[in-house]
Amino acid sequence: MHSSGTTAAQGGSCQENISEELQEVEENSGRLETSAQALIGQQLKAVYGEIVREPIPDRLLKLIEELERKEDSR
Repeated sequence: MHSSGTTAAQGGSCQENISEELQEVEENSGRLETSAQALIGQQLKAVYGEIVREPIPDRLLKLIEELERKEDSR
């Protein structure tokens, strides 16, 4: 069974684990094993979780404000 706690330094080994799990899918009926689904979910949450926590750049916030003002003036 695969460990649920991963870090960026472990990224390579996790990718290898995912590749192994996906290879098993090809050998089986084309369905993902529960462990493979869990591993993929964990990796997606780790990657996208970091992105979601990043602050929105000021330039983008100003652009959104401008677009909202234009939308309101219609």
